[in-house]
Amino acid sequence: MELVIHNLVTFDHTYLTNYPTVMFSTGPMFLSAQYNLWPSLDGDHGGVRVLPKHLYGKHATPEQSGEAFFSHFYGSSWHAEDAGLVMLVVSAQSSF
Repeated sequence: MELVIHNLVTFDHTYLTNYPTVMFSTGPMFLSAQYNLWPSLDGDHGGVRVLPKHLYGKHATPEQSGEAFFSHFYGSSWHAEDAGLVMLVVSAQSSF
């Protein structure tokens, strides 16, 4: 957590719209980057783990999420029209 907190300043950027600003400055992509920057001890990231889908629950089928630690409520408070554009670009890139 110390690494994450100290890197908030480094990753504090304003992009063209809210979606990428949140996603890359403090959101999921920021945390993924921090996980990959964490000094790995024999490949185990110092004991930090990412929960498998069936324990996390998001994007899991009802059969997969029976043991999940979390319930997800979709509010998308920081999503606006720009989220659709970003998702369109990402899906277009993944089809190549």
